[in-house]
Amino acid sequence: MDAYERIRKYQSGELLPARTGYAYLDKALLGGFYPQHAVAIGARPGVGKSYLAQKIMSNVMNAVSYTHLRA
Repeated sequence: MDAYERIRKYQSGELLPARTGYAYLDKALLGGFYPQHAVAIGARPGVGKSYLAQKIMSNVMNAVSYTHLRA
């Protein structure tokens, strides 16, 4: 699937991203994380990259667990 097809599916609601829990980051990622995408977080040492990554994964997993519990 090429980028154009992903954008089309996202706009039509067929492809739902995994939301990060951070509105500004979700907006920059076109809604969140998508399958087969790699995202690099870069910054100076000691500014919280690992903490941010842990919080994002916690938010994603909580959203997935909540979705599965509701079904």
